Amino acid sequence: MAQETTTAAKLSLQNTVVAPDQLINTPSKAAGIDNKLETELRVLGCHIISACGILLRLPQSVIASSQILFQRFYYVTSLLDFGIQDIALACIFLSSKVEDNQRRIRDILLVYECVLVTILDRQNLINDGNKYNQVKDAIYVAEINILAKLGFNVHVQLPHAFMINYLKALELDGDKIVCQMAWNYLNDSVRTSVHVSYQPYTVACAAIYLSCQVNDISLPENPPWWGVFDVSFEDLSTVAEKMRELYDVKLRVELPLTTDELKKYLKKQKP
Repeated sequence: MAQETTTAAKLSLQNTVVAPDQLINTPSKAAGIDNKLETELRVLGCHIISACGILLRLPQSVIASSQILFQRFYYVTSLLDFGIQDIALACIFLSSKVEDNQRRIRDILLVYECVLVTILDRQNLINDGNKYNQVKDAIYVAEINILAKLGFNVHVQLPHAFMINYLKALELDGDKIVCQMAWNYLNDSVRTSVHVSYQPYTVACAAIYLSCQVNDISLPENPPWWGVFDVSFEDLSTVAEKMRELYDVKLRVELPLTTDELKKYLKKQKP
């Protein structure tokens, strides 16, 4: 009698990454949105998440997880299908639950009103009861679609813990300037595609690499320090360059927040 063989299931805690082709040929690009506008809308959406998260007194881990989910979502769905307003708010709502720091939708909308008026220079939602309810319902719909489109895979492993350990290993943990700058690079990097295309340990190394470059600090190259952390120099330099490019992107708060606004905006842009 033949012996039955079994294969053990493997559980991976690595982040989901998108294929190189997906990074270039996004659903939004297929829908006619150019790369520059898509990048600007992604940055604006992440900015909204950050501003709301701070007002909600959410931990940085929840804010960063929300921004990474926001980035992931638009690699499987077009900006013309779901506006950045609904998805940004839904990512906050979803991540706060996943990270055991749940915030009520009412509270999320209250702080979003403040962001709308003070940062985005838009009309206050609370003055229009119908619109307020529409946005509230849209958040529930957006949450369902985020879960469905991402296959209920909302696990996010952040690079911050990796970076702290790497700084200690490189004996840089006592340099407050280097540490703070590297930390800032990590927090800003969630507005780019690096967290959906590379694993967190690679992003952590890139933040250290940039910080040391700016502060003119040499790191071991024989053997190369990045190899010790299982990162290739090609990946390291690519992520670092994407981080640098973020600072060339201007935050445009006047960009459309909903799909209807985006369609009108694109129509006006046509010659």
